[in-house]
Amino acid sequence: MPDSKDFGQGVNDFFDSIKSEAESVSTMIPAVVTPTKQKPSPPKANPKPKQSVEELDRPKARAGRMPGRKNSKNNEPMEKITGRISVALKDEYVEWSLDDRVPLNDLVERALIEFHQRYRLQEQNASEHT
Repeated sequence: MPDSKDFGQGVNDFFDSIKSEAESVSTMIPAVVTPTKQKPSPPKANPKPKQSVEELDRPKARAGRMPGRKNSKNNEPMEKITGRISVALKDEYVEWSLDDRVPLNDLVERALIEFHQRYRLQEQNASEHT
């Protein structure tokens, strides 16, 4: 059995050989330069615009309610509803609604009133003929 001193020397020789190989390899690899920490520069102010908003000639956007009737004819309380209509009908409404300035809810209300009046007339006519 080998002497423990000889075995210890063999381990040291082994690690010395690894160390010398690592040193020779490290000379081949360029040194990595770590960047120094710099404080971020403060944000730069935006340069002054070439023209201010007042100087630009733009048409003013309409604001507020559409002109015309503000509530139903009888000033009855209103209720918000959700509904669906065909895409073609909606597209047609969009084309002429801004020219006529008629909100969609007014058109729906008018159509329902007209339908209700026609329905009543049909009922009255049917009851008169019976």
